[in-house]
Amino acid sequence: TRAHAGSSVSFQTFLFSESGAPGLPAGNLVFPVSQPVIDNQGNVGVGVLLDGPDTGGAGGFTGLYQGKPGSPRLLQGGTVAPGPEPYTFTLGNRPNVNNGPLGFNAVINDGIDKFSNSSVLYTGTFDDLKLIGVRGTPVPGSNNTLQFADFFDSPRMNDSGYLAFTAGVPRDGVDFEPNHGLFAGPPGDTRVVAR
Repeated sequence: TRAHAGSSVSFQTFLFSESGAPGLPAGNLVFPVSQPVIDNQGNVGVGVLLDGPDTGGAGGFTGLYQGKPGSPRLLQGGTVAPGPEPYTFTLGNRPNVNNGPLGFNAVINDGIDKFSNSSVLYTGTFDDLKLIGVRGTPVPGSNNTLQFADFFDSPRMNDSGYLAFTAGVPRDGVDFEPNHGLFAGPPGDTRVVAR
């Protein structure tokens, strides 16, 4: 415990670099690679690299941990991602957490051209992930005139579950050289705020 400005703060370990990877058998190591984030309930989210015999190897052995000190949960790259068709994750950069749920970007691959190496955005808990957008799919409310290109960062979330995020929008709706767009709204109904 360390005193600061008249108050007491307790520091707890969430993950140790190069130590055993929680959620995987002994012999697998974890290397935190993104800056961790924490919400006002003490939930932590962090992107990691995994190494060992049970890490699958997909996308550079990537993973996300989320939870509280003493009980981190792992979402592992190379595992099946929720969505309309079976495909696998290559997990993206730093997640964001707010009152438990988290938001993150990723790349998915279904082994065929339709979603091969497509940028995607998710929010929710590991038990209930919601797909927010996929590269090449229509932007909600655009009457199919706009499509998402790539998602540049993980979404920000407020206490009501509303999201805000940036994404590429193809120029003139024709190719995937993107303009940037700012999107906001509830999951499933995020709309263009500025472009």
